[in-house]
Amino acid sequence: MYIILAVLTVASALIPTALYVRNLLEVNLNGVVSVGPSIRVVDVELNVSSRMGEKLVSLGRIYIPTGNVIVRSKLVGYEGNFTLILNGELFLESSNYSHRILMPCLVSIGDYCYRIMMLIPGYDVPLNISEGFYNSTLFIRWSAEGVGRFHLKLVLEFTEASASRNCFGFHIGSYQVMLFFCYDQRVDFFSV
Repeated sequence: MYIILAVLTVASALIPTALYVRNLLEVNLNGVVSVGPSIRVVDVELNVSSRMGEKLVSLGRIYIPTGNVIVRSKLVGYEGNFTLILNGELFLESSNYSHRILMPCLVSIGDYCYRIMMLIPGYDVPLNISEGFYNSTLFIRWSAEGVGRFHLKLVLEFTEASASRNCFGFHIGSYQVMLFFCYDQRVDFFSV
């Protein structure tokens, strides 16, 4: 019993009766991460004040590694009472290479848009491109009537090249339907 009492006396002397907690160090870490491919964002105002017209816009210089590029377009939204047909061309020019990507029927609001029935490299199917710095220029043509607003987003996508990837396409009858298929000889599968 004396031993237990002695242990409790020593233990009570070692354990403080009130704990005082305070911060000794505080670190606020703020940073910016920009690892990976960079993307250039260009805002273009297109003021359509005539029934037909065109505009040439320099988009600046971009670096493209060896691989495939394709333009993706998305009509984000529109409002008003108008018709609009918008066609475009994207020019990519380096010191060694020059590419022209046709983009028919980028926007068709309230009217029909007719386009050539072929697969366009860089628009319908990927376009193989060599590494380099390219000056990019956008050429837009329009036909419009009425009053309104629209927002179109264009993105130039890049994918690594695959030497054994093949694509083919066809259209169905008199319908405005185009299908294209790509297959990879290495794994022998089809994808739509």
